[in-house]
Amino acid sequence: MAQHTIDLGDLPPVMTPKQLGGLLDKTTDALACDRYFKRGIPWTRVGSRVYYLKADVVEFLAANRQCTDQAKAGGEYGCP
Repeated sequence: MAQHTIDLGDLPPVMTPKQLGGLLDKTTDALACDRYFKRGIPWTRVGSRVYYLKADVVEFLAANRQCTDQAKAGGEYGCP
């Protein structure tokens, strides 16, 4: 399994669904489905356009972080 890294400093402060989908390897349809069911990363709507704020993306990713027992035991990747 390839490991993906995201340099949070490179993220724009506001992203379109297409930009976020490319970052997270999700389709815009999958993001639309998440919005429809009121789940996933919080979004902002301006008129008919949808945007994702960098702060919300970072917070969501941190809150949904999963650590293996091995990573926890070794204190790797910031796992408690």
